Amino acid sequence: PQKNPYTGKIVILVDELSGSASEQFAAGMQEVGRATVIGKKTEGDDMDADLVELPTGAYLIYAAGEPRTPKGVVVEGRGVVPDIEVGLTRAGLLAGRDAQLEAAIERIKNGKR
Repeated sequence: PQKNPYTGKIVILVDELSGSASEQFAAGMQEVGRATVIGKKTEGDDMDADLVELPTGAYLIYAAGEPRTPKGVVVEGRGVVPDIEVGLTRAGLLAGRDAQLEAAIERIKNGKR
């Protein structure tokens, strides 16, 4: 255990392109109540895999595990559903606004965790 662990508010931003380890991290932190997840549902691409070269020179990738959250939830095929759903719009981005980042800042200033 760390002597002085960070105990402040944590917000994790996710979207439809978040996958793999980023999903596992967001899901775990969300599930244990340590962070608020903001954005859009993730892609659900969190399968552990191995890669082997076949005698022909071709490669085969195959599932080798099924990562789970601390409470046993499988993220693969499901994704991480944010606590606060906020999407990005083309108009907002063209205007220099990032609605997800703004929501995260607001949550840190005024939110619970």
